[in-house]
Amino acid sequence: MNQFEKQIFDMYVQYGIGRNEDCAICRQNDPNLSKPISIWHVGTQYAQSKYKVLFIGKAARGSLGQENLYCDIVEDGTVIAEDLYYSTGWVFWNYTKAIMNKIYGEESAWEQFALTNMIKCNASETADTSTTAAKANCALFLKKEVELLQPKHIMFYTNSNYDEAIKIVFDGIEDSEYVDSPCGNKVLHLWNFIGLLGGNKIKVIRTGHPERMNKQHFVKHIVDFITTEL
Repeated sequence: MNQFEKQIFDMYVQYGIGRNEDCAICRQNDPNLSKPISIWHVGTQYAQSKYKVLFIGKAARGSLGQENLYCDIVEDGTVIAEDLYYSTGWVFWNYTKAIMNKIYGEESAWEQFALTNMIKCNASETADTSTTAAKANCALFLKKEVELLQPKHIMFYTNSNYDEAIKIVFDGIEDSEYVDSPCGNKVLHLWNFIGLLGGNKIKVIRTGHPERMNKQHFVKHIVDFITTEL
């Protein structure tokens, strides 16, 4: 765990992730929720990287196991993230790696970006069962993560069902635009905007899960989004 990740874990403890009043309500509504799962990764060169990209998924699947607990409150995703990034064939990790390799090169890409999930607790190994209330509650923790990381670019691997929760992450939104973009034989239903947070302007794109999307087209679209100046 590096210094950037440690700051975020300390924030989890400070704000009582999984244990505060709102989290307790989520657990009353769904007793099968996992413990909260932490941010996956913050590269050691992230703060100095040109584009400072933060990738945000929807929710993890299942639990990482009790042996990975931090301060007995949050499951530490950083201990397995590198293996998932380099070894798994899962589209979420594979496409992220392809995007970063295209921008930074394979040798240095891993240390250049950050990756987290919007939903911290989950109740399924196979599906996203997150409620509207859980999305809103977790968005407040995500906002704290974004405040600490101060990204220049954010890519949400979510979908339109998360758009209201995404708005909670920011103090305001400018230049909001919904775009349908061809991606192989399918269409990417995108939401582009400038997110305002703590006096910073962040270039944001919300795609959807890239599974079954043409990899070459998907990667090119996101690389172009990240590398094109405002």
